[in-house]
Amino acid sequence: NIINGLTSAQSEAAGWNAVVKAGLAVTDVVRTSGTVVTVTLPAFASYEITATEMITATVPATAVSGGNALVASPTFNVTAEGVTFGVAVTPDTTTASRLPSNGTNYTVAFTVVNNGSATDDFDLLTTKSPGTAITVVSIAGTGVTQGADPDSARVSGLAAADTAIVTVTYSVADVAAGTADTLFFLARSVANPASTDDGRLELTVIRPNLTTGKAVSPSGTPPPGTDLTYTLTVTNDGDDDATDVVILDSLAVEVDFKVGSVVNNLPSGVSVTVEYSDDGASTWTYVPVSAGCSAPATYDTCVTHIRWTLQNDLSYVGPNNTGNVSFVARIQ
Repeated sequence: NIINGLTSAQSEAAGWNAVVKAGLAVTDVVRTSGTVVTVTLPAFASYEITATEMITATVPATAVSGGNALVASPTFNVTAEGVTFGVAVTPDTTTASRLPSNGTNYTVAFTVVNNGSATDDFDLLTTKSPGTAITVVSIAGTGVTQGADPDSARVSGLAAADTAIVTVTYSVADVAAGTADTLFFLARSVANPASTDDGRLELTVIRPNLTTGKAVSPSGTPPPGTDLTYTLTVTNDGDDDATDVVILDSLAVEVDFKVGSVVNNLPSGVSVTVEYSDDGASTWTYVPVSAGCSAPATYDTCVTHIRWTLQNDLSYVGPNNTGNVSFVARIQ
């Protein structure tokens, strides 16, 4: 009963409760007088603590003649001699240029190193400044547990000199190109909270930026029956490739589309699908035909819209960041 009353307030895996208290024998407790009981503590090689343990000695009621438990005052401490605590995080700084997430998350990895002399747990904490673009989704890795707060987690049981790879998943808000934000990742020793280190991700938001132009030749007011060549130009002058680019144009009711006149002049490696509509862009299954909708031969009055869908990204790096498409229509 007296052995059971010796309890540590800090329950470590190789600490007092698990090793010393569990290893004491009845023979280690000896009544040396009518009022004194001596407990002899043997040496346990497996007893290894990472922080000072405070031991409370409680004499249970069953061991006291008065039938009332006695709690010793003061408690006594067992100090972890020679144990050091330390942590290092790498990289100190990393950079990334990212598009707004739009449903896609990104990751950054930090390495946490236990620089102490004993096994330790580490709190993992993230903050943002100014916080205009980055939202932390999760913190994960071997030995890492996370509660309801996505901005914090803990890596447990990291032995001295061991490392843990911690992956922070984050999203990027729909903000303007050039917006800058910084994610700070801090690791803090649980045994000695004063021991910390951090790393950071410096993020810049990037976006494609498409500009378009349209020209017609000949210009002015040519007479009926004149063929007009319409040229549509698209340029990506942003800071990232543009995906799923679509060029759309409508035909005035006063002109007839010339069948087979579409010409595509796009950067190398960029292919395109051309589609036609005869119902104001509601559907895109129409195939132009000569004399369509009573137009003259080789022309089709039925065509109301033309759509070009690029099958590859349009680069933001010149000269492959621009291209044009064209078609011919006849003035009725």
